[in-house]
Amino acid sequence: MRVVTKDQHEARVEAVLEVVAEVTGKTPVPPSFKDKLYGMSFDELGVFVLNVIKTRSVDGLDRP
Repeated sequence: MRVVTKDQHEARVEAVLEVVAEVTGKTPVPPSFKDKLYGMSFDELGVFVLNVIKTRSVDGLDRP
């Protein structure tokens, strides 16, 4: 099992935020949306961002 550091998790959250901003055209995102991302695991973030890219939507979490 892979051990993910706090810095790696932070970097993935920031990458997801960049993708979401690009897809939705909205920056900055609300703090509640960021909190939900920080509450996701490293792998969940990866699955989420792939879904955002495929669907061009952030459905499943509150829209930023």
